[in-house]
This record gives sequence, structure tokens and C-alpha cells, in this order.
Amino acid sequence: MSRVLTAEELERAINLLPDIGTVKKNDDNTILKVGSYRLSEAATMQYIAENTTIPVPKVYGSYKDEKTQKTHLVMEYIEGDCLEDVWEDFGLEKKEDIISQLKRILDELRSLEETPRGPYSSEEEFSQGIIDTLLEKEATAFPRLVCEMVQDILKGHKIVLTHGDFLPRNILVKDGKVVAILDWEMAGWYPEYWEYTKIMYRPPYLKSWFKDGMVNKLIKPYYAELAVLMQARQLIW
Repeated sequence: MSRVLTAEELERAINLLPDIGTVKKNDDNTILKVGSYRLSEAATMQYIAENTTIPVPKVYGSYKDEKTQKTHLVMEYIEGDCLEDVWEDFGLEKKEDIISQLKRILDELRSLEETPRGPYSSEEEFSQGIIDTLLEKEATAFPRLVCEMVQDILKGHKIVLTHGDFLPRNILVKDGKVVAILDWEMAGWYPEYWEYTKIMYRPPYLKSWFKDGMVNKLIKPYYAELAVLMQARQLIW
């Protein structure tokens, strides 16, 4: 049964992210995520819970408030430390163990059989969407060159389930174990390079976990695809 929080519960909920104001702790077992999120995030988490051993919070309810038009996700509160906050405190052996756990999680996620759903039915359509967006911005010589790069490089990949924001800020650890993968808002079925390129979208060069080479230990690098998408992003955004 889907749980809907009362006005009193919403009022007394403790804000866990004061700078953002979207995640609140309702009680010892429940948190509330409020904002312009997709209801599909809850469906994705339920799918992951039912089909994998990947640790995700239980979803108790998801709904859109008719008055505010904000999405409400009621989820299990999981005790743990944000990996980004504690990474520097770990020794080499513990870091390698955490990386090994995360690699198994990503491998399991990417091994799921594809469940076709929109907005694109194939990698070809996905790449064409990038091309169309580029040409809408500016159909001059350089954007056309980037479009040719997209056509040549962004093809022939498997479609895999992708988290879309697989960064230490969305990973909880406790007693040396990964206890939760959070923030599935950007998840979906994408070409296999997408997870890597999303992690590298704005490379956190100064973060210790990045300097430790964590990314390439977690997932196969897709350098050519990354280079093409970096060029495309500069033109689009």
C-alpha cells in the first residue's frame, strides 16, 4: 500500500540537505524526497529491488501533490556515511574493497536483460536525437563535423540499465560495506558508454577518489565516446 505523509509529518520532518532542501528525515525509518522528480524513480528502485541484489532503499510510497505539483517519494532511511565524505579516511585495502563491491554492483546492473521503453527504441534513435539537437542549435561547419563524429563513434553498443549519476555522493557505506545506492532519478536503458560518460561529465579532478583512479577501476572507459560527447555538450549547453 502506498504511504502518503500527513501535513503534520511533513511539518516535523528534519531536513537532511539544508542547502538543497529536498530530502527530509520523517522518523528513524523513513525519509521523504520532495521536488520536481520523476515518479519513474520509485518504479526503477522497485525494479532493482525485485530483480537484483543491489542495495537500494525500500519505496513506501510515491505520489504527486495536487496542490504543489511536487513529486513525493517516501523511502526507507538507511544509516550510513556518504562515500564522498569518508573516502579520504580509508586506507588502500579498504578503498580497493569498496571499489570491488561497487564494480560488482555495476556489473549486475548492466547484466539485466533490456526492457524496451521510450523515448528511444534503439541506439540509432538515441544518437539521432543528439544530432538533431546539435543542428537545432547551429547548423554550421563545426557542429556538422561533430554530427559526423556522433554517427561514426556512437554506434554498435549494447543497451544496458544505467544509473546515470553513479558518484560517491550517491553511495552510502557502513562498516566497510556498501549499504545503499541512492538517487535513481536519471536511471534508464542507455548505450553501454553512457554510465562512464555521465560520471565524467564534469570530472572532479581535485577529489581524492578521482585522483585514486576509482572511475576506471569501476567501469571500462569509453574515451572516444567521451570525447565526442564533450564536444557535443559544449555546443549544446
